[in-house]
Amino acid sequence: MDSITKVENEKKKEFLLRYRIATRKIESLEEQRESLIRTMRSAKAVRYSDMPHGNKQSDLSDYIVKLDEMINAITNTLAVKIQLQLEIEGNIVNMEDGLECDILRKHYIELKSFEEIAEELQYTYRHIIRMHSSALEHFKINGSC
Repeated sequence: MDSITKVENEKKKEFLLRYRIATRKIESLEEQRESLIRTMRSAKAVRYSDMPHGNKQSDLSDYIVKLDEMINAITNTLAVKIQLQLEIEGNIVNMEDGLECDILRKHYIELKSFEEIAEELQYTYRHIIRMHSSALEHFKINGSC
């Protein structure tokens, strides 16, 4: 394998590893969004009497607006991360060789080790490593490689 191929394969690995990073970010953002939604619901549940209380209702309204803005920002970021995941999965699905596609999917999407993949597919660990290398060579990012 020449140095250009190694560099290209490293770029492809980095691209594929973005799936794992996106998955972690999505999980974190979903937790944050759920927490903010619970906070907003509890803030809205406060009852107001007809008696004047100063500026507390305005402060609460401002707080709810800020919570809503944060929820919208999280939702937008989630959409971007999910789109990235779909792009990566689409690039894997478009591969010609089914075994190479399977190895990349299991390793980068399902987060399985090469040992687990070898056992599952009933190949040797060494063969899975060779097939992974071959899969990276054949993998195309958005059809550009």
